[in-house]
Amino acid sequence: MTISAADILEAVDQGSWNTDLGIGSFSIDYSTGRFELPSFRMGASWMVVIAETNTCKYALRIPKLESAKNPFALEKLDRMSEILEEKSINWFPDFRLVRDALQVNGELLPVLIMPFIEGYNFSQYIADNRYDTEILYDLIHQLERLENDILRDGFDHGDISVRNILIDDTGNIMLIDPDALHHTTCTLSRSPELGCSSINHPLRTPRDIGPGLCIFPIRLITMILHTIAKEPSLLQDNPDPQAFFFTESDLRNPSSSVRMKRVKRTIKKRYFRPIISALNSPSLMKATEILRPDIHKISKPVVLFTIDEMLQLDLQPPSPPQVKQKIRHHPKMRPLSLSDEFRFSNSNKKEGDGEDVE
Repeated sequence: MTISAADILEAVDQGSWNTDLGIGSFSIDYSTGRFELPSFRMGASWMVVIAETNTCKYALRIPKLESAKNPFALEKLDRMSEILEEKSINWFPDFRLVRDALQVNGELLPVLIMPFIEGYNFSQYIADNRYDTEILYDLIHQLERLENDILRDGFDHGDISVRNILIDDTGNIMLIDPDALHHTTCTLSRSPELGCSSINHPLRTPRDIGPGLCIFPIRLITMILHTIAKEPSLLQDNPDPQAFFFTESDLRNPSSSVRMKRVKRTIKKRYFRPIISALNSPSLMKATEILRPDIHKISKPVVLFTIDEMLQLDLQPPSPPQVKQKIRHHPKMRPLSLSDEFRFSNSNKKEGDGEDVE
């Protein structure tokens, strides 16, 4: 049964929690909600509402697509939660998965609980500081350290983009969105997503699981920052996170891209040529080898579930239909259309959550 964002919001508004979330007494944030419903942020597979206790805030991520509720995907999130806690990573927040937590139209959904990160949207932060080269070069150095830290500790984010980066109140980079996050000891045989098309390599496929998925997007963002530091006018006041600087077409056809030619004229060759060579390579792995020749020294991920196991799950006969508990239509509610669900304002500079905003 398909569950819409409107269904989830109604269930949250009615307090249809099936179990204790382990955060004590909390209230849901309604400050930016419409029709007297909870505030929310929408991602590709999950939506996020904010829970507030007496001492802190939490981002509650609730799956809205069937793929996000896949048992293998949930098992991976459980394992990743344990690994993050064990490794004490400072570039990604800890999280905890609570299964069967929220009842929506008679179905029990899991909830992923993360600390709410007070910070700034990365794309807007860059735009607001595009004339401050000190800040831009600090971000470049942070991205360089981030790449090394991710690979050194055996992780890969799987979906690095400006949508999934926040700048906290101390000016440090923090990654969000754990859907494609994996470790060398825990991954799936197919990537659950291919990442933002205007940041990731255009030849990336679901079979690309690393190591080194983070390398191309980090290097591309770094090249963009070098360009903005030299020519701030190339970035808009309020850039679209989905097409922050380049479009997918620019990456697929760099030789005919007007923007790529402008970048080539703006920055030094040592920042530009590696990206062009990577884009002209026949595969993501070849591109990764160009950008980071020592990638072969990094351990390959251990597949937690194979393709056959994932297909077997998909081919299992459907369960007998269950009688769904009827939930009354909330008087404050009207069905949200797709355009409603994905309409967001980029006017507020300060952001914070455990989810990407699209």
